[in-house]
Amino acid sequence: MRTSGASASAAITQDVTVSSTPNPFGSGNVFDYHNVENDAYAFQTLPFTVDSYYELDRSTSPARLLLLGSNTVDDQKNVTSVQYAPP
Repeated sequence: MRTSGASASAAITQDVTVSSTPNPFGSGNVFDYHNVENDAYAFQTLPFTVDSYYELDRSTSPARLLLLGSNTVDDQKNVTSVQYAPP
């Protein structure tokens, strides 16, 4: 059986903020890179929210920005959490 390719177009908008927040994976405060995305198709809009948590490691020179993990919420309200082991 042969199928033809299909495509869809969407208008994608993002609203990004960066703020200090309590570390969801440990102690202290971290940077929360908060991204709200809306993918608008012809008949529906799919929202996604991603919070990526970063820590500035000043114990090295130069300092390193470490990605600690993230939480993603999709259009069906499913939550995916990822935590990375420290380097």
